[in-house]
Amino acid sequence: MRPVITSVAVVLALVSIYAWGNFWLRNLGAFSVLVLWYFAVLQPPKQSGF
Repeated sequence: MRPVITSVAVVLALVSIYAWGNFWLRNLGAFSVLVLWYFAVLQPPKQSGF
């Protein structure tokens, strides 16, 4: 498993716990996780500095 995927999973967990019950924060957190996942997938496998 790539470390980027693990980082995104941890961020998603922390955001969901922090923004529990808050509609706007939850949407913002989900959007941020989607953006992070999008850029992580676009990264070439050679770049492991992230």
